[in-house]
Amino acid sequence: MDYPPPEHQEEFEFIKLSDETVKLGFIRARQAGAFVWKDLSELKGKSSAILRPSRSGRVHEMAVDAGMEVVYVDSIRQGLMMLKKGRVDYAFGDNNTLARLSESADMNKDDYQFSETSLFETTVGITVRKSCKEDLFAPAEL
Repeated sequence: MDYPPPEHQEEFEFIKLSDETVKLGFIRARQAGAFVWKDLSELKGKSSAILRPSRSGRVHEMAVDAGMEVVYVDSIRQGLMMLKKGRVDYAFGDNNTLARLSESADMNKDDYQFSETSLFETTVGITVRKSCKEDLFAPAEL
């Protein structure tokens, strides 16, 4: 079974867990001025730390197709550390990444800047097989 399931499959349902829209984009070391790009090809030749996938996905394919170098990492924190050390030009994350970054001696959210341009915008949720929905949301038996 592929995840997420192919679109337009009647046996599945997407259930939103939040009304908040999450923006997916790039993070760079803070610079003067806004971090804006109109087309991903403007980042050609640049490197970005992206979470290691179990299989290649749209983000990875889009970055490679735009001429970016993809550097796989095991955590967003690892990507930000690589960015801090100058090993990559960008780290991929969401608009909440920096807000969740805990203050510590080696990480300061003010050192980073999330792109005003987003690659995707999405809502947070889960996809369930409709036949399993009743079991999933049934009251727990004690």
